[in-house]
Amino acid sequence: MCGFMKAGDPTMTCGIYTTKTYDLIRHRVAHLYYECLVSELDEIPPGGGLVFGGFHVELPTCPTCGKTFTRYDSLQRHGKRTDTACFAPNFERYSGERENKVRRLEILRRELEKNVGMQYWINTPQPLPKTVKAKVGIRNGGPGLGSCVLEILSVEETYAPRYEFTTVKDGKELQVRLLDHNEPGGIPFYRPMKGSYDPNPNGKGLVLPPADA
Repeated sequence: MCGFMKAGDPTMTCGIYTTKTYDLIRHRVAHLYYECLVSELDEIPPGGGLVFGGFHVELPTCPTCGKTFTRYDSLQRHGKRTDTACFAPNFERYSGERENKVRRLEILRRELEKNVGMQYWINTPQPLPKTVKAKVGIRNGGPGLGSCVLEILSVEETYAPRYEFTTVKDGKELQVRLLDHNEPGGIPFYRPMKGSYDPNPNGKGLVLPPADA
């Protein structure tokens, strides 16, 4: 299962699960993007902190309508669809700095609403559960993965409180992997991170601060 910890509350975990580890690694980018959104909106929950420590990510975005995707191939499919509601915004009504800020807030609010629907929090008897005995089912409503752990009966294996970033598709897509306890390295949860990720062809790619930063 995803096993990601809710910021500031280790008794809550993301209940999304799949039979493929690869899908979980891709899914966790939604948690990272959520922190980016609340940070830019200056709405970080009091006392919660940021699990990813302030790491900033620019995700694949449609240049026409501004819709953001956690997966690069989703952006490619979006661009090829003929039934999509993709259209060019009326930029003429955003002629000044203030108007541009208003539009940016509109986009952030829309993205945050979509992102919250991709998260599914449940109680866990142990933080960061990896393998569990549980009741599973299909979540009603919301985008993202439908298969969820509805209730954890017992935890057989947990993740370490550390993660690492990887990239695929020639650096166009970011992934988040939680480490096992016997794996060295990784970035501790809540460690301040001033790095960033830009998937654009001419962007800076994955930039991390020194290990002792």
